[in-house]
Amino acid sequence: MPFVSKPLADGTLPNAEGTIYTAPADVLCTYVKRIAFYNNNAAEQTIVVLLNMTGVARRWRRYVLAQHESVDLLDHGDVLHMGPNDLLRAFTTTSSAVDFIVTGIEERA
Repeated sequence: MPFVSKPLADGTLPNAEGTIYTAPADVLCTYVKRIAFYNNNAAEQTIVVLLNMTGVARRWRRYVLAQHESVDLLDHGDVLHMGPNDLLRAFTTTSSAVDFIVTGIEERA
C-alpha cells in the first residue's frame, strides 16, 4: 500500500507556547511532509516553532511574516521524523493571526 500524505493538524497559532501537533502514541513514526504558516493579520507576526522529542521543548525555527506572507518550514522533499508522543509546538505575536497546516503520514504497526 503506498503512503499518502494527509492533513495531520490545522488551525491558528496561540500567542503563548502551545502544541499544534502530537504524534499519536500508537505510531511507529510520523513523517511530517509540510508545515506551513500564513499571516492573515495586518500587523507583522513573529512565529516561533519548537520541537519536543526528548521531553524538553527546543526552539527549532523563528520567522517574521508581514501581512499576507506565508512560509513553509520544510524544503521540498524534506521530512521531519517524529516518534510516538513527540510534540510540535508554536506561538506567534497575536493570537489567531497566523493560520497553520501540518501534513504527513502516520505509520502504524
